Amino acid sequence: MPFSSRASDLRTTLSGRILLAVENNGEAWYVDPSNKEKYFLGQPLDAFNLMQQIGLGITNKDYNSFNGKAPARLSGRILLKIEDQGKAYYVNPLNLKFYYLGRPSDAFQLIRTLGLGITNGDLATILTFAHGVIPSIEVDNQSTKYDNVVIRDVVARANGWIVVYKVANGASEDIVGHTAIKIGKNHNVYVRLSGVNTSQDLLAILHYDLEQKGVFEYLGPDVPVMLNNEMVMKKFFTTHVASVNKTVQIIDSNYNPKSIIVKRGAMITWTNYENTMHTITSSGNFDSGNIAHGKTYSRIFNDAGIYNYHSAFHTDMAGTIIVTE
Repeated sequence: MPFSSRASDLRTTLSGRILLAVENNGEAWYVDPSNKEKYFLGQPLDAFNLMQQIGLGITNKDYNSFNGKAPARLSGRILLKIEDQGKAYYVNPLNLKFYYLGRPSDAFQLIRTLGLGITNGDLATILTFAHGVIPSIEVDNQSTKYDNVVIRDVVARANGWIVVYKVANGASEDIVGHTAIKIGKNHNVYVRLSGVNTSQDLLAILHYDLEQKGVFEYLGPDVPVMLNNEMVMKKFFTTHVASVNKTVQIIDSNYNPKSIIVKRGAMITWTNYENTMHTITSSGNFDSGNIAHGKTYSRIFNDAGIYNYHSAFHTDMAGTIIVTE
C-alpha cells in the first residue's frame, strides 16, 4: 500500500484511541477524532487536565438519552457535562461506553486499561498537535526584486508549510512558492517565489505536512489549516522594483562607503580586505558573525528603515544603510 494511503488509513483506524509508544518507555498519546491529530498525555495530572480542556460540551438531557452507550459520531471523544460541574467522560471507540474521568488517577487507569501499543514509525505518521497554540500569519507588503518574500510571523500548531498563492479576481490561483515551518512560532520565514515578476496581490496560507514528512503534497494530503471553519491565511501586496545591488569594502579600518542608500529588495555585499577579523553588526537587526580576510557577507534588505552597524572587533568602525520604499 502506498505510504500516504496507509498513513491516512492508520489515522482513521486509531481515531479516538489512547496509544502507548512501546519503543519509547510507553509514552501515552491520545488521537483526537475531530482532527486526527495526537496529543501527548504525559503524567496522570497532565493527561487529566488535557482531557478536560479538549472535551466536547454536552447537556444532561443528551447524556441521559444515550442510556450508557454513545452514538458512533461521538466515538473516542471526551465529553463534558456542562450542566453538572463539567464532569468528564471518555467514549471508548471499541464499545462506545463511557469512562468517568473524575481524578488524575482515573486518567492513569484509563491509559493502563485501554492503551494500545504502537511503534515509533506508526506513531510518527500521526500529526502532533500543540494544544493551546492558535495558528496565525503576519505578513507585510513588500518587494520581490530577488524572487523571495518574507512572512514576518507564522504560528503553527504542527509542522507544516507556508504556501504563497497568486491572487486574481479576489481568489487564490496558482501556487508560486512554499517553505517548511515548524510547530510553534516561526519568525521571518523566507519563501522563494517562481513566476512573480510584476507587482502582484499574493496570499499566504498555512498548510499541514500530513504524509511524507518534508515533501509538499498538494493538491493532496497537505491541506490548508482551518480555524473556526476558515483557512488560516493573510493577503499581502508585492512591488517588483528594479533594485540595484551594492558592495562595501572593509579596508583601512573603515567601511567604504560608510553610508549607502538602497531601495527595498536590494542586496548589499561586504568584502573584508584586511588581515584582521571584522563583523557587520546591527544591534537588534542582524549580525554577520566573524568575517575573515577575503570573505564576504551578503544580506537582502526587504524592510524600509535606517540600519546603523559596526564591527564588534573595532567599535569605532561604523556604517549606515538607508533602505527606502
